Amino acid sequence: MKHMRTIEEQVEACRAGKHPRRVARLESGWVVMGPSQALPGYCLLLADPVAPSLNALPPAARAAFLRDMTLLGDAIAEVQSPRRVNYEILGNLDPALHAHVFPRFEEEPDDMRPKPVWLYDPAHWNHKSCAYSATKHAALRGRIAAELARHSRGVVADTAGAGAGADIGLWQRASAYAAAMHEGAYRRDGQTPYMSHCWRVAMTVRDVFGCDDPVCLAAALLHDLIEDTGADYDEISERFGDDVATIVALLTKDMRLPEDRREAAYDEGLRDGDRRARLLKLADVFDNMTDTADAPAAIRRKMRSRCRRALDVLHDDDRADPCIARAAAAVEELLETSNAAARSGARTRRRRRHAPPS
Repeated sequence: MKHMRTIEEQVEACRAGKHPRRVARLESGWVVMGPSQALPGYCLLLADPVAPSLNALPPAARAAFLRDMTLLGDAIAEVQSPRRVNYEILGNLDPALHAHVFPRFEEEPDDMRPKPVWLYDPAHWNHKSCAYSATKHAALRGRIAAELARHSRGVVADTAGAGAGADIGLWQRASAYAAAMHEGAYRRDGQTPYMSHCWRVAMTVRDVFGCDDPVCLAAALLHDLIEDTGADYDEISERFGDDVATIVALLTKDMRLPEDRREAAYDEGLRDGDRRARLLKLADVFDNMTDTADAPAAIRRKMRSRCRRALDVLHDDDRADPCIARAAAAVEELLETSNAAARSGARTRRRRRHAPPS
């Protein structure tokens, strides 16, 4: 593997499972062991998506990075029992957000104990005896990874080598990424952040329809990314896997087609594709229906039409899935309530038209 000189190259290697010092995936980025272990347990947190600085991040992503940095400090402190833990965010040589987390020990030389790490003699710090070694430091790396996993629900720990571990942090990472990509976008009212819709769709999938599949939740959070931001299938696949990217693609309309062909192609793709995409479409129309309950009649008619289409693409055997059965029942109930309100409104308008003048 080529020598990784920049933070961006290190992040790419982490994503590919090729970084030899990779420890874990946290919500905001990757933990890697420092190239020098002159202070055993020294690690870095590399932001992913790569960002130029902490201040360049939106508030939610900024908070996640700082939280993960202190979580990493907690793990190092638990494993190494240092005198204290030092944190540094610099970026002067490589302008990409990363944090250094150093354990500081009582047994350090007296003249160095109160000083910043960077004042260590480079000949000592970079000596080959202090360099990270997969053989020498594997156990330490594994203990830090295990401690991170113990303290956080959103960790992918590499306790047995690069790429090991099930991605239990998938939807948490998707949430942070979607929030960053939708930053500055708003709903129809021009005031509500667009990301609120993505979060509600994910919560509907989990709390209303009863599906806690991390792939479904991640795809729910990312479902409008290709259509509304600069993200594409390959980027989503690289970050979150082919299953998530495929579901998001099925929920994306091909805006190059004329509208009539576009809608037909969209419905056909949902009908022929992954069943989970149909579940997410039901969550999408469920949220849009509830969000437009007080909207003008024309918008409510459009939402009812979309509900019917989401129900029409279901297969006969889809309702054997308990989550889809609950989803379809919830959407049908909303649709019937909206239809009843529309009929009632129409009767009221007719009575007013035919009422004698007062």
